[in-house]
Amino acid sequence: LSHDDIQFVTGAPEMRRMFFNQTLILYDHSFLDTLRTYNRILRLRNAALRDNRRELLDVYDRQLATAGLEISDHRKRIVNEFTGTFTETFRGISGLPSPLTIRYAPSWKNGLTVDEIVSILAKNRYNELSLGMTTTGPHRDRFLFVREGTDFSKIGSTGQLRLISLILKVAQARFYRERTGRKPVLLVDDVLLELDLGKRRRFLETLPEYEQAFFTFHSEEQYAGYRSPNVLVYRVREGAFETGRAEAGS
Repeated sequence: LSHDDIQFVTGAPEMRRMFFNQTLILYDHSFLDTLRTYNRILRLRNAALRDNRRELLDVYDRQLATAGLEISDHRKRIVNEFTGTFTETFRGISGLPSPLTIRYAPSWKNGLTVDEIVSILAKNRYNELSLGMTTTGPHRDRFLFVREGTDFSKIGSTGQLRLISLILKVAQARFYRERTGRKPVLLVDDVLLELDLGKRRRFLETLPEYEQAFFTFHSEEQYAGYRSPNVLVYRVREGAFETGRAEAGS
Protein backbone atom coordinates (compact mmCIF):
# COMPACT_ATOMS: atom_id res chain seq x y z
CA LEU A 1 0.00 0.00 0.00
CA SER A 2 1.52 3.33 -1.04
CA HIS A 3 0.67 6.92 -2.00
CA ASP A 4 0.70 6.01 -5.70
CA ASP A 5 -2.30 3.72 -5.18
CA ILE A 6 -4.54 6.78 -5.52
CA GLN A 7 -4.08 6.34 -9.28
CA PHE A 8 -6.38 3.32 -9.04
CA VAL A 9 -9.14 5.78 -8.08
CA THR A 10 -8.29 9.08 -9.80
CA GLY A 11 -6.08 7.90 -12.67
CA ALA A 12 -6.91 6.84 -16.21
CA PRO A 13 -9.33 3.92 -16.75
CA GLU A 14 -6.28 1.81 -17.59
CA MET A 15 -5.20 1.98 -13.93
CA ARG A 16 -8.50 0.52 -12.70
CA ARG A 17 -8.31 -2.22 -15.29
CA MET A 18 -4.79 -2.94 -14.06
CA PHE A 19 -6.00 -3.22 -10.45
CA PHE A 20 -8.74 -5.72 -11.25
CA ASN A 21 -6.43 -7.67 -13.56
CA GLN A 22 -3.99 -7.95 -10.65
CA THR A 23 -6.76 -9.03 -8.29
CA LEU A 24 -7.86 -11.76 -10.69
CA ILE A 25 -4.35 -13.02 -11.35
CA LEU A 26 -3.59 -13.28 -7.61
CA TYR A 27 -5.87 -16.27 -7.29
CA ASP A 28 -6.71 -17.30 -10.88
CA HIS A 29 -3.43 -17.66 -12.73
CA SER A 30 -5.16 -18.83 -15.93
CA PHE A 31 -6.54 -15.30 -16.39
CA LEU A 32 -3.01 -14.09 -17.14
CA ASP A 33 -2.84 -16.40 -20.17
CA THR A 34 -6.21 -15.12 -21.40
CA LEU A 35 -5.10 -11.51 -20.95
CA ARG A 36 -1.86 -12.13 -22.83
CA THR A 37 -3.75 -13.83 -25.66
CA TYR A 38 -6.16 -10.91 -25.97
CA ASN A 39 -3.37 -8.31 -25.95
CA ARG A 40 -1.43 -10.24 -28.62
CA ILE A 41 -4.48 -10.42 -30.89
CA LEU A 42 -5.23 -6.74 -30.24
CA ARG A 43 -1.70 -5.76 -31.32
CA LEU A 44 -1.99 -7.86 -34.49
CA ARG A 45 -5.41 -6.44 -35.32
CA ASN A 46 -4.24 -2.86 -34.78
CA ALA A 47 -1.25 -3.49 -37.05
CA ALA A 48 -3.58 -4.90 -39.73
CA LEU A 49 -5.78 -1.82 -39.41
CA ARG A 50 -2.82 0.55 -39.76
CA ASP A 51 -1.44 -1.39 -42.76
CA ASN A 52 -4.90 -1.75 -44.37
CA ARG A 53 -4.57 -5.57 -44.37
CA ARG A 54 -8.31 -6.12 -44.65
CA GLU A 55 -7.94 -9.77 -45.57
CA LEU A 56 -6.71 -10.51 -42.02
CA LEU A 57 -9.45 -8.71 -40.13
CA ASP A 58 -12.15 -11.39 -40.32
CA VAL A 59 -9.83 -13.86 -38.60
CA TYR A 60 -8.66 -11.36 -36.00
CA ASP A 61 -12.22 -10.19 -35.30
CA ARG A 62 -13.35 -13.66 -34.26
CA GLN A 63 -10.21 -14.32 -32.22
CA LEU A 64 -10.54 -10.95 -30.47
CA ALA A 65 -14.23 -11.54 -29.74
CA THR A 66 -13.55 -15.00 -28.28
CA ALA A 67 -10.69 -13.91 -25.99
CA GLY A 68 -12.36 -10.60 -25.13
CA LEU A 69 -15.63 -12.23 -24.13
CA GLU A 70 -13.72 -14.50 -21.74
CA ILE A 71 -12.04 -11.46 -20.15
CA SER A 72 -15.39 -9.70 -19.79
CA ASP A 73 -16.91 -12.75 -18.09
CA HIS A 74 -13.96 -12.92 -15.65
CA ARG A 75 -14.22 -9.20 -14.85
CA LYS A 76 -17.96 -9.36 -14.30
CA ARG A 77 -17.46 -12.24 -11.88
CA ILE A 78 -14.59 -10.60 -10.00
CA VAL A 79 -16.54 -7.36 -9.51
CA ASN A 80 -19.60 -9.23 -8.24
CA GLU A 81 -17.45 -11.15 -5.74
CA PHE A 82 -14.99 -8.37 -4.82
CA THR A 83 -17.62 -5.67 -4.25
CA GLY A 84 -18.90 -7.43 -1.14
CA THR A 85 -15.45 -7.47 0.45
CA PHE A 86 -14.72 -3.90 -0.67
CA THR A 87 -18.04 -2.45 0.54
CA GLU A 88 -17.70 -4.13 3.93
CA THR A 89 -14.10 -2.91 4.29
CA PHE A 90 -15.06 0.63 3.25
CA ARG A 91 -17.87 0.77 5.79
CA GLY A 92 -15.61 -0.57 8.55
CA ILE A 93 -12.76 1.89 7.97
CA SER A 94 -14.54 5.04 6.75
CA GLY A 95 -17.37 4.96 9.27
CA LEU A 96 -19.71 6.44 6.61
CA PRO A 97 -23.31 5.17 6.68
CA SER A 98 -24.04 4.91 2.94
CA PRO A 99 -22.17 2.19 1.06
CA LEU A 100 -19.61 2.58 -1.71
CA THR A 101 -19.89 -0.03 -4.43
CA ILE A 102 -18.00 -0.91 -7.60
CA ARG A 103 -19.76 -0.98 -10.97
CA TYR A 104 -18.34 -2.71 -14.01
CA ALA A 105 -19.05 -0.89 -17.30
CA PRO A 106 -17.87 -3.19 -20.10
CA SER A 107 -17.16 -1.83 -23.57
CA TRP A 108 -19.19 -4.71 -25.01
CA LYS A 109 -22.60 -4.99 -23.37
CA ASN A 110 -23.31 -7.94 -21.13
CA GLY A 111 -24.93 -10.94 -22.75
CA LEU A 112 -23.47 -10.56 -26.25
CA THR A 113 -22.33 -13.65 -28.13
CA VAL A 114 -19.12 -14.03 -30.12
CA ASP A 115 -21.08 -13.65 -33.37
CA GLU A 116 -22.73 -10.45 -32.13
CA ILE A 117 -19.35 -8.99 -31.15
CA VAL A 118 -17.91 -9.94 -34.56
CA SER A 119 -20.82 -8.05 -36.13
CA ILE A 120 -20.02 -4.97 -33.99
CA LEU A 121 -16.38 -5.10 -35.06
CA ALA A 122 -17.42 -5.39 -38.71
CA LYS A 123 -19.68 -2.34 -38.41
CA ASN A 124 -16.84 -0.34 -36.85
CA ARG A 125 -14.29 -1.43 -39.47
CA TYR A 126 -14.42 1.63 -41.73
CA ASN A 127 -13.91 4.01 -38.81
CA GLU A 128 -11.18 1.84 -37.27
CA LEU A 129 -9.28 1.61 -40.56
CA SER A 130 -9.11 5.40 -40.64
CA LEU A 131 -7.99 5.53 -36.98
CA GLY A 132 -5.63 2.55 -37.17
CA MET A 133 -6.85 1.19 -33.86
CA THR A 134 -9.51 -1.00 -32.24
CA THR A 135 -12.08 1.21 -30.55
CA THR A 136 -14.12 -1.36 -28.59
CA GLY A 137 -13.28 -4.30 -26.36
CA PRO A 138 -12.07 -5.10 -22.84
CA HIS A 139 -9.13 -2.71 -23.31
CA ARG A 140 -11.79 0.02 -23.11
CA ASP A 141 -13.68 -1.34 -20.08
CA ARG A 142 -14.38 0.98 -17.15
CA PHE A 143 -14.86 0.47 -13.42
CA LEU A 144 -16.77 3.04 -11.37
CA PHE A 145 -16.86 3.72 -7.62
CA VAL A 146 -20.51 4.52 -6.95
CA ARG A 147 -22.01 6.06 -3.82
CA GLU A 148 -25.64 7.21 -3.67
CA GLY A 149 -25.94 6.73 -7.44
CA THR A 150 -22.98 8.97 -8.32
CA ASP A 151 -19.45 8.22 -9.51
CA PHE A 152 -17.71 9.13 -6.25
CA SER A 153 -14.29 9.57 -7.88
CA LYS A 154 -15.71 12.73 -9.53
CA ILE A 155 -16.99 14.39 -6.37
CA GLY A 156 -14.98 13.01 -3.44
CA SER A 157 -12.35 15.11 -1.69
CA THR A 158 -8.66 14.24 -2.08
CA GLY A 159 -8.66 12.75 1.42
CA GLN A 160 -11.71 10.61 0.68
CA LEU A 161 -10.27 9.38 -2.62
CA ARG A 162 -6.95 8.52 -0.99
CA LEU A 163 -8.84 6.60 1.68
CA ILE A 164 -10.65 4.66 -1.05
CA SER A 165 -7.31 3.74 -2.61
CA LEU A 166 -6.07 2.36 0.72
CA ILE A 167 -9.31 0.46 1.25
CA LEU A 168 -9.01 -1.01 -2.25
CA LYS A 169 -5.66 -2.56 -1.39
CA VAL A 170 -6.81 -3.78 2.04
CA ALA A 171 -9.87 -5.34 0.39
CA GLN A 172 -7.59 -6.94 -2.21
CA ALA A 173 -5.48 -8.51 0.54
CA ARG A 174 -8.59 -9.71 2.38
CA PHE A 175 -10.05 -11.08 -0.86
CA TYR A 176 -6.82 -12.94 -1.59
CA ARG A 177 -6.89 -14.43 1.91
CA GLU A 178 -10.54 -15.49 1.56
CA ARG A 179 -10.13 -17.03 -1.89
CA THR A 180 -6.80 -18.82 -1.49
CA GLY A 181 -6.56 -19.51 2.24
CA ARG A 182 -3.02 -18.13 2.08
CA LYS A 183 -1.72 -15.28 4.20
CA PRO A 184 -0.47 -12.25 2.26
CA VAL A 185 2.73 -10.29 2.86
CA LEU A 186 1.82 -6.63 3.41
CA LEU A 187 3.99 -3.64 2.55
CA VAL A 188 2.48 -0.46 4.02
CA ASP A 189 4.56 2.50 2.89
CA ASP A 190 3.93 5.59 5.04
CA VAL A 191 0.17 5.83 4.56
CA LEU A 192 -1.25 5.87 8.09
CA LEU A 193 -0.17 9.45 8.80
CA GLU A 194 -2.94 10.75 6.52
CA LEU A 195 -5.67 9.02 8.55
CA ASP A 196 -7.14 10.34 11.78
CA LEU A 197 -6.69 8.22 14.88
CA GLY A 198 -10.07 6.50 14.58
CA LYS A 199 -9.50 5.52 10.96
CA ARG A 200 -5.97 4.32 11.75
CA ARG A 201 -7.31 2.01 14.42
CA ARG A 202 -10.06 0.67 12.18
CA PHE A 203 -7.59 0.31 9.30
CA LEU A 204 -5.30 -1.91 11.38
CA GLU A 205 -8.23 -3.91 12.74
CA THR A 206 -9.46 -4.58 9.20
CA LEU A 207 -6.18 -5.95 7.85
CA PRO A 208 -6.38 -9.67 7.09
CA GLU A 209 -4.25 -12.20 8.93
CA TYR A 210 -0.84 -11.90 7.28
CA GLU A 211 2.39 -13.82 6.98
CA GLN A 212 4.48 -10.69 7.54
CA ALA A 213 3.82 -6.96 7.48
CA PHE A 214 6.28 -4.14 6.87
CA PHE A 215 5.33 -0.59 7.85
CA THR A 216 7.28 2.61 7.21
CA PHE A 217 6.70 5.79 9.25
CA HIS A 218 7.95 9.36 9.35
CA SER A 219 9.92 10.11 12.50
CA GLU A 220 7.20 12.47 13.78
CA GLU A 221 4.47 9.85 13.59
CA GLN A 222 3.37 8.44 16.95
CA TYR A 223 3.58 4.76 16.04
CA ALA A 224 4.13 3.33 19.52
CA GLY A 225 0.45 2.39 19.79
CA TYR A 226 0.75 0.10 16.76
CA ARG A 227 3.50 -2.00 18.28
CA SER A 228 3.54 -5.30 20.11
CA PRO A 229 6.33 -7.39 21.70
CA ASN A 230 6.94 -9.44 18.55
CA VAL A 231 7.55 -6.37 16.37
CA LEU A 232 11.06 -5.64 15.12
CA VAL A 233 11.79 -1.92 14.73
CA TYR A 234 14.32 -0.51 12.28
CA ARG A 235 15.40 3.10 12.75
CA VAL A 236 17.26 5.06 10.13
CA ARG A 237 19.82 7.48 11.56
CA GLU A 238 22.14 9.38 9.23
CA GLY A 239 21.66 6.81 6.51
CA ALA A 240 22.33 3.76 8.70
CA PHE A 241 19.91 1.16 10.09
CA GLU A 242 19.56 0.42 13.79
CA THR A 243 17.53 -2.63 14.80
CA GLY A 244 15.98 -3.89 17.99
CA ARG A 245 12.87 -5.45 19.49
CA ALA A 246 10.01 -3.10 20.33
CA GLU A 247 9.84 -1.96 23.93
CA ALA A 248 6.55 -1.01 25.53
CA GLY A 249 6.14 2.74 25.79
CA SER A 250 9.20 3.58 23.67
